[in-house]
Amino acid sequence: MNRVLEDFATKIVFAKDMDIVWSATCEFFENQGFIGVQHGVRNGGGRLTEDDTRLSTSVSDWQAAYFSEEDDLIDPLFTRSEHTPEMFTTGLEFLCDYPFLRPKEKAVIHRASDFGLISGLAMKMPSEDPQMRRGWNLLSDLNRKQMEDLRQRSGSLFQVCAALADQKMVSVGTQHRGLRLTKREAECLLWLANGMRTDQIAYKLGIRPVTVDMHVRNARHRLGAKTREQALAIAIHEGLIKP
Repeated sequence: MNRVLEDFATKIVFAKDMDIVWSATCEFFENQGFIGVQHGVRNGGGRLTEDDTRLSTSVSDWQAAYFSEEDDLIDPLFTRSEHTPEMFTTGLEFLCDYPFLRPKEKAVIHRASDFGLISGLAMKMPSEDPQMRRGWNLLSDLNRKQMEDLRQRSGSLFQVCAALADQKMVSVGTQHRGLRLTKREAECLLWLANGMRTDQIAYKLGIRPVTVDMHVRNARHRLGAKTREQALAIAIHEGLIKP
């Protein structure tokens, strides 16, 4: 077995927690030359949350814009998945290869380039549910030739590692269905519980206010809460935060 694949597989197979799987996967792909990592699951229409779409912290600024601009609703990675191969290139450097994209879909790609994400490699994951769209988007600042060379050298390795991580995330997620929050979601709720406003939380955590709003919105979704106040009450009651 390829030594790189063997090392990665060892980390993933023995991981017991979703966050460990995610951290190891992001580290792996970023060490392979990608700026950031996105994993997404779409089942039907509607908004996505961090339960459906995970992005590595290295692209947190783009993540905030991705949700605030509602790009999650029109991201070609999901909306066009039935018309794309199992692995394909993405980003502004390859936009000319997809003339069938609508203006709104092209805008998603242009906005990503504003954050230096001009190329990438997308991989679809198999699903027994025909309505389910699962996949990875490996984000990069490489030019077209550099990305094509990287794909030629390591594309098969990336596909195997992505499939391994995806399968592990599915199995771990099935085992643990209790209420939980990401670290950032818990932090934002904690400071809300301590009386801070959105802009104050953003300053304290070194992120943008829109990112704070995104984390709070996702926390509400995870906890089944209709308001911030209800989310705080549930989080405190379940011991997810300790104000």
